[in-house]
Amino acid sequence: MVQRTAIAPDGRPIAALSRVIPGDKTRSGQRAGHCNNLSEREKARLAGPVEAMRARVIAAAERDGHGLRTELASLEALREGHSHAR
Repeated sequence: MVQRTAIAPDGRPIAALSRVIPGDKTRSGQRAGHCNNLSEREKARLAGPVEAMRARVIAAAERDGHGLRTELASLEALREGHSHAR
């Protein structure tokens, strides 16, 4: 998974725009990280090549692109007063 953290100009995170972007379901477990009993060699084998990891992160970000643009447009509409709370 990829964590999208939107940062305001003052450096603080914007919770309303921050999300966890699901990745592929090739590996899963109860907690993030590796099992304590894995050797470094096994951890490296499970991690895969850096390029494969980069491709997965880019794919997750691309899947998130439309949602992010929609959220930003909604915020812009609120700022400009085009929307009313109901």
